[in-house]
Amino acid sequence: MAGIGDTVFAMTEWIRTTPMVDFALWLSTKEICEWVQSHSFMVPILQMIHIFAIAMGFGSVVLFNLRLVGRGGTDTTVTQSAHRYLPWMKWSLLVLFISGVGMVLGDPVRLLVNPVFWIKIVLFVVAMIVSIVHLKTVSRKTKTSPTWDATTSGSIAIRSSAYGLIILWLLIMAGGRFMAYAPM
Repeated sequence: MAGIGDTVFAMTEWIRTTPMVDFALWLSTKEICEWVQSHSFMVPILQMIHIFAIAMGFGSVVLFNLRLVGRGGTDTTVTQSAHRYLPWMKWSLLVLFISGVGMVLGDPVRLLVNPVFWIKIVLFVVAMIVSIVHLKTVSRKTKTSPTWDATTSGSIAIRSSAYGLIILWLLIMAGGRFMAYAPM
């Protein structure tokens, strides 16, 4: 049975057979990429912005979802927590996207041919889909009953998706850290 390292290496070998390599090489010759690469301050600044946005987004996700499962912030209603944390989540996602694109432009070949990068992107898309469904469900509940409390009348699905989103964010952050160590 193959270990995680063997699986990631096999994914790297597979990515090398796809048009992604040619695309990454083509992208790296574009003026915007050359500009980002030629300004040594850009990538570290983009990384700092990305990390701050992760902290903002993850903190909001954790605080809101812990409120949903009754593990924190129980002095406020779910509706109040949603009004407090959802704008932070939305803005952090926008900043994450913009800074992430900037970092890809800074080193497209290293990132676009990296299997851990793609695992992270897939997890991010899954997290967004789960978040949309999760938040629509919570929004529906709070609209019909503004004082609704997920801890007393919450479904298993809402609680599961609350914990699941926290876990997905942890995996996404771990993926960001492990990208530097993937075989190239």
